[in-house]
Amino acid sequence: MFAALLFVLVVAVGLFIFGLWYLWNSFQQIPQQERWVVERLGRYVGVRGPGPTFVLHWLERVSDGKKVSILERSLPLFKGEKIDFQDGTSSVEATAYIVVRDNPADVWRSVYTVANLEPWAESMIENALRPLFHGKTIDQALAMRGDLLTQLPVQISPQALADLVALLAEKGLELKRAPLEDVDLPPDVIAARQLPLQAQKAKDAAVIDAAKRAITIFGTVDELRKQLEATGQYTPDEAKNLAVDLWKFLQAVESKRLVYGATGFDQFISALGLLGISPGGKTTP
Repeated sequence: MFAALLFVLVVAVGLFIFGLWYLWNSFQQIPQQERWVVERLGRYVGVRGPGPTFVLHWLERVSDGKKVSILERSLPLFKGEKIDFQDGTSSVEATAYIVVRDNPADVWRSVYTVANLEPWAESMIENALRPLFHGKTIDQALAMRGDLLTQLPVQISPQALADLVALLAEKGLELKRAPLEDVDLPPDVIAARQLPLQAQKAKDAAVIDAAKRAITIFGTVDELRKQLEATGQYTPDEAKNLAVDLWKFLQAVESKRLVYGATGFDQFISALGLLGISPGGKTTP
């Protein structure tokens, strides 16, 4: 009798210890930003989280691929791809931001309807946005910097954006935004864009040089007035007024405070030409 009671007691204690161990190993805490897709004996039984839960040891499992983050994800678009524009070929830098919708049905879709969620979403978004660049120049592409999703209904069609949103929703995804960050200009385009800047710098240097020569030659505003009168192109009053304005102009140029397009710029350059001083030229003896 005693042996039977001892056996029962040992079995009961063993079962109690096993039960505690089983519960301990089944207890899980799901982080706030995750939703777990639980399978029991290989079959889907539900989505859990966040907070404490039990995933029954041996019977239920949650693989790494079924721990779904609901945080926003960034997908680089058009990586290594060359886009053909009307005036050259270039690569673009864009990023799409997506999230898995926070409800059991969409979490289920994100796990069971596509094998590689992020590469699939990246490909679908690229296919939808690529027509935005067709027939564009590089400058027009640069002007689109910002959210490409706002450009899609305007330049393609409202239905194009609706189709993309619906396609991603089928996999439990929501597309937040897709900004175009930059267009990498090819070397020949960069060189061509630098030409006007270099020409402007050369023009600036020539005008500054002409102003310095004029100030050195004439010395005073009165001498400048006399030289203007001597050309025979101006009356005494016109020569006086022009000399005052031209002298101010020359001083502004010499101190590099000149702003092109200022009132009288062309007139002043013309007056200097009559006096034998022109930007980029030599003083007439």
